[in-house]
Parts: sequence; structure tokens; C-alpha cells
Amino acid sequence: MQQINLFQSELRSTQSSLAGKKVVTYVGAFVAVLLVISVFQWWQQQSQQANLIAANKEKDDLLKKIQIVTTELAALSDDSEYKNILLLKEQELQNKNRVLSVLSGQKFGNTKGFADQFTGLSRQHVDGLWITHLDIHAGGEKLNLEGSTFSPSHVPHYLQKLSSEPSFSGVEFKTFLMERDEGTKRIDFDIRSTQKEAG
Repeated sequence: MQQINLFQSELRSTQSSLAGKKVVTYVGAFVAVLLVISVFQWWQQQSQQANLIAANKEKDDLLKKIQIVTTELAALSDDSEYKNILLLKEQELQNKNRVLSVLSGQKFGNTKGFADQFTGLSRQHVDGLWITHLDIHAGGEKLNLEGSTFSPSHVPHYLQKLSSEPSFSGVEFKTFLMERDEGTKRIDFDIRSTQKEAG
């Protein structure tokens, strides 16, 4: 009996090499897919980590701002400093009112005060004449005025201007002295007055 070998060894080696190539191709493709997935996951993780760092920084900034606002609110709620400032301002106002009361002559029985007299003196300025000393006594009832000039005619002119001031109406000048300084040719004057009695 004769046997026929239908199996060809060349065909067998070709099939096994094709199967080996397929396996290598599938394994390579699988490794490539795994590599792509790994890279994508790594990129996502890096992106999430960057977002987390940014969120933590924003949270820290917000906490700092909250702390600043809390400190400012605590300072505002502690109004003892403002109470002290208010007390000081009230005392200052009381002191100014006292000074105003004194200047207005209320302490001396003068209801007109001195402000009108000072305004009148400043309004009736005469060039070449200057006041060196001013005393207002008895709540404005007595006026002592000293000054200097180089022209003797300035003094009566100044007194005439003062008499036109309403704040000096009723003022009578009782003493009038003029003296020339021979060295400087300056004339010094001293005027003293009393308030006329009404009636």
C-alpha cells in the first residue's frame, strides 16, 4: 500500500509565519492603544492638577480678602475710638463757643461785642497810618488806640473815618495825644475814648 502525503511542509511554514505576524500586529496595535490611552489620561491628570493649583490659589486669595474685611469690620465695630474723637470735637466746640461768647462781649455785659469794632477799624484803613496798640475795655465801652504816621493830617482824617462807622457811633474821644520823634520824624499818637451815656 502506498501512502500519499497531502500535507505540504512549505504550506505549513507559511501559515505559521502569517499567524505569527498577525499576533505581533495585534499585540503592537494593543500596545499602541494602551500607550495612547495612558498619554491621554496623563494629560488629563496634569490639566486637573493645574486647575486644582489655580483653585487653591484663588481660595487662598479669597481667604486673605475675607481676613482683611473681617479686620476692618472689627475696627469699625470698635467705636470707642470714634467716641473719643466725638468727645474731643464736642469739647473743641464748647471751647470755641466760650471764646465766641467772650469776644462777643457777653461776659462783660456788652451785647454788641467787639467784632463790629474790629471790622470798622479794618475797613477805615488810611495809607501811611498804622495801629501799634489797641485796647478795648469794659466790654467795649472804652477804647485806647495807639499808632504812628509820618503825616500829622492822617490822624484827624482817620478819626473822621472812624466816626462814620456804626460800631463807633456814640464814642467820644476824651484824650488825644500826638508826639513827634525828632530822629525818625515819625508821629506817634494815643487816643482814648469813653462810651457816651444813653439819654
